[in-house]
Amino acid sequence: MKDHWDDYQLRSIQIGGNKPFFELLKEYGIENEELTIKHKHACVAWYKKSHVAKMDGINFYDPKPPKDWNERYQLTKSQLAKNSV
Repeated sequence: MKDHWDDYQLRSIQIGGNKPFFELLKEYGIENEELTIKHKHACVAWYKKSHVAKMDGINFYDPKPPKDWNERYQLTKSQLAKNSV
C-alpha cells in the first residue's frame, strides 16, 4: 500500500525534514533517549511550534528553551538584571 502525502505534508518536509529535528535533539543531548522522553522534552514542543509557524508563514520569535538548569539560571539572572534597570 502506498502512502499518500498531501501538499501540507510535502511542504513540511521541504521546510524542515528530519535533519533540523535530529540536530536539535543532539544539541539538547537527548538524541539517544527513549522516544517517549524525547517527545516530552521542551525543545521538541518549541520545535513543533517553530515548524508550524514556518509552514503557515507566521513569524515565530519564541527563544529556545534552556538546555539545563545552569542555562535557565543564567537566563533568569539576565532577565532580572534587565528588569531592574
